[in-house]
Amino acid sequence: MPTPTSANRSERLEGNRVIIEDTLHAEHPVLASAFGLGRDAMTYVVGRGLHTVAAEFLAKCRQTLGYPPTLVTSPLAFVSDCSQIRDCDVWVFDGGEGTDDLAVIEDALARGARRVCFLTTEPGSFAAKTVAAIPGVATIVVPASSSLHSSVMAALLATLAALLIAASLQNGDPELDAAVRVFASKAAETRFSAAHLALVMGKIVRGKIGREAERCHLSLLVDPGLRAVSVVFRDCMEPTVITFISPDREAARQVSGETSFLLFRGFNTRHRFVESAGSRESIAYDYKDCGRLQTFLAILDAVVLVHAVSSEEHLARSCCEYPAFRAPLSGEDDLLSTVRRRVPAVRQKQAAHDRRDHPAFQDVVWPAAFDTFRDGLALEDIQAVVLDYDGTIIPPDDPETLPAAETIADIVRLLENGLTVAIATGRGPSLGDALRPLLPQSCWDDIIVGYYNGSYLKPLSVDISREPPAKTAEIQALVERLSRTPDLFKNFRPVDHGVQLTFERGDLVDPEAFRREFILSSFGVASPLKILCSGAWFDFVHIGASKKRVFDTVASRLPSGAGILCVGDNGNRAGNDHDLLGHPLGLSVGNVCDRPSAGWSLYGETCTGPAALHNILGSLQCVSPGRMRFV
Repeated sequence: MPTPTSANRSERLEGNRVIIEDTLHAEHPVLASAFGLGRDAMTYVVGRGLHTVAAEFLAKCRQTLGYPPTLVTSPLAFVSDCSQIRDCDVWVFDGGEGTDDLAVIEDALARGARRVCFLTTEPGSFAAKTVAAIPGVATIVVPASSSLHSSVMAALLATLAALLIAASLQNGDPELDAAVRVFASKAAETRFSAAHLALVMGKIVRGKIGREAERCHLSLLVDPGLRAVSVVFRDCMEPTVITFISPDREAARQVSGETSFLLFRGFNTRHRFVESAGSRESIAYDYKDCGRLQTFLAILDAVVLVHAVSSEEHLARSCCEYPAFRAPLSGEDDLLSTVRRRVPAVRQKQAAHDRRDHPAFQDVVWPAAFDTFRDGLALEDIQAVVLDYDGTIIPPDDPETLPAAETIADIVRLLENGLTVAIATGRGPSLGDALRPLLPQSCWDDIIVGYYNGSYLKPLSVDISREPPAKTAEIQALVERLSRTPDLFKNFRPVDHGVQLTFERGDLVDPEAFRREFILSSFGVASPLKILCSGAWFDFVHIGASKKRVFDTVASRLPSGAGILCVGDNGNRAGNDHDLLGHPLGLSVGNVCDRPSAGWSLYGETCTGPAALHNILGSLQCVSPGRMRFV
């Protein structure tokens, strides 16, 4: 069995030293530019195996530069996170083997990452060649000598050296840059020398060789600021050879006499001690403030220790096999397949579920639930369509705009094919004023409009400014009560529609606290009212009012079981379209609820509002007079 003093270990370290030297003295303009572009963004850094060391070091570099927080995570953990990351950057380190890197990149793009960077030392790897064809991803190649490609450890060290220089360049100080290169180069030369390796092995195993040396055991305590060091030992040494000691406790620890105690100290551990009487050896390294240069030195020291202690077989397996050209993994259960099954509609729905986390939906498989919902749409004969107005027929952020010509044409096509059309809105007379001039007068009597969130139903032909709903005592009482709570409002400007009381969200000090207070206490007044969210407004209506009243009215005029397609944009639990979309033909073109069998969006957040409505209505084809189907 090869011993820790075998020459090939020294040769391997010497080859790695050359790689570090080459990388330190190369220029890294693309990497340095990528660093700078991320100075104002929270950043996810994704790595696996030994590449997690590079991920942790990138986080350290960003921390020392004063950049926003950096979250180091694994491919699986990143893909399992459904949160939006539109204002975040994502860095991915080339793992070479399999499709996990591609899964992370596709997931980051689907979740709207601000920037996605892919860093590789091997542009010929499977992932690198595939990523190069993906729009919106910045591929960064670390330049180094051709010997770089010989091992994973070599690739890691080149990456670390490149990151160190790119971070230093952010200071815009050529003298500092030169000093850092010289300092790091000398550190690698000293630590990776055969003499230093022999010295380290002598300290740990006290000159013993052979099988006894191979069984040497380490107890390792690492300062929390040097997390990258722990990864080196976890990935490159047999679990039976090393024990990791948590630095979180203040109490002294007894270290077994069968072990060599190893301490990587920093600011957080310098004031602590470990009782090690009777152990073979106690070795302590001090890395001052655990800055990026000190962290770089700590990683180099860890690499030397790994070469000194780890068995030849394990060292070769963990550090020397570069998997860049292996065939990608396959199978339905790999991470990339998981990402691709999570289409935008599934992502949006699952995020809605995650927010509420309702016990009834714990066993739902969301991609399968979407397939079932979509299959159900295709089987239905649609005989009527109920549409929300703001956010569906017109954009949500411009209440004064008129419906686009293509939207009006879509509605007219439904009418010409014999379908019943109805509108469900939180508005009052302004809706009729907008639609009547745009739609054929011959159809006005046939279009039912549910004004004020279904509180007041009239045909489109009726101008409700001339036939307004009667005032209700409950609304008057709420206005009176709220007028005595000025702390809730920036501006107290209630709009009393008789059957509905409306406030602009911008007039409220804290809109969500306002809504919660009403739900919990009704502002101290017993009230048969409920609150609905509708874009920029909060509406108070009678508890029995709902846009679903429009659906029910339409259904009463059609044969039993007739398909009625409903489309709205506020489908979440608090939204005024929630009831309307709560059935298997309810579609959202905005936000969604967590119900697995209803209220889905077909496009997630990739296509919303009138554009999504146009796609939906354009997918309906006439199958017989008065009946249409999705095709």
